[in-house]
Amino acid sequence: MGVSACLLGEPVRYDGGHKRHEGLLRDLGGHVEWLPLCPEAEAGLGVPRETIRLERSEDNLRVIGTETGRDWTPALESWTERRLDELEQERLSGFVLKARSPSCGLGSTPVSGNAQAVSDGLFAAALGARFPDLPRLEEAGLETAEQRDRFLDQVFARHQLRRLLRPNWRAGDVVDFHAQHKLLLMAHSPETYEELGRLVAQAGVMAREEFAARYTDGFMQAARTDPPGGRHVNALMHAAGYITGLLDRAQRERLVQRVEEAREGEVALRLAKALIRDFAQRFGVAYLCRQQYLRDFPWRE
Repeated sequence: MGVSACLLGEPVRYDGGHKRHEGLLRDLGGHVEWLPLCPEAEAGLGVPRETIRLERSEDNLRVIGTETGRDWTPALESWTERRLDELEQERLSGFVLKARSPSCGLGSTPVSGNAQAVSDGLFAAALGARFPDLPRLEEAGLETAEQRDRFLDQVFARHQLRRLLRPNWRAGDVVDFHAQHKLLLMAHSPETYEELGRLVAQAGVMAREEFAARYTDGFMQAARTDPPGGRHVNALMHAAGYITGLLDRAQRERLVQRVEEAREGEVALRLAKALIRDFAQRFGVAYLCRQQYLRDFPWRE
C-alpha cells in the first residue's frame, strides 16, 4: 500500500518533522507492506524547505512557494510523471494520503485566494487519473471504524483482483472468484453482479487484457458503492435461504431478527454476517463458508 511518508514518521516535512499516525501503524501495520513516498522531498524541494500553497491560474492549479513565490509546479509534475510510471510495476492495492497537503491532499487542500475552495493535491490528482480503480483515502478517513473498514474492504478486493488476474489467469479461476463474491456484489450493486456475470461467461473467448480491464473496472466500481441497508438485507436474506431449513425455530427467529437489524448500520450488519457465518460453519454449508461478503478481517478485531 502506498502512503505519504510523513505518516509513517519519516522526517520529510517542510520543517524536517513528520506527522506520524499511530492509528495507521497500529491498525494496518501488520497487514500491509508500505510503499512510502513524499512528492515534495523527492521532487527536489528539499528538507527543510519553504512552505508551498496551491494557487489557481486560469484553469490550472499551480504549486507556489510562500516565501520566494517560486513556481514548483514543473518540478513536481516531472517527478510525478516518472514516479507514476514506476508505480505501474508496484501492483498497489491502495494509498493513504496526507490531508491538506499541496501534493497529497485528497479534496481537502486549500486553494489560495478563496477561503472556501479546496482541491486535490497535485500528486493525489495525478494518482487518481492514472489509477482510477485504486482505493485512496486521507489519514483523517481512518478515524472512524466504518470509513476504515469500507476503505480496507476496497483495498482487499483490489488485492484479490490483482492476484487473480495475473498474466497466466485461467477462466475457471475467474468463474470461481465471481461465485465467491456473489453476495458482496449483490449487496453493493445487483446490476453490476449481473453485468459481470455476462462478462465472466466470455472469459475464455475475450482478449485477456480487455477482459481483465473490464472486470476490474466493474468490480471496483461496485466495491466503491455505498449501498443502502435494504440491499444488505436482500443479500443476507439470500444467504439465509441456504441455512434456514437446518435451524430450529428459535435459531430461525434469531436469524431473522439479526437480518432485519442489519438496516441500522455497520455494527448491526457485522453481527448479522457473523451469525450467518457461524451457522454456515456449524452446519458445513460450503457455499456460504466461501463467500467473501461474510468473511471477517483481522483489522476489525
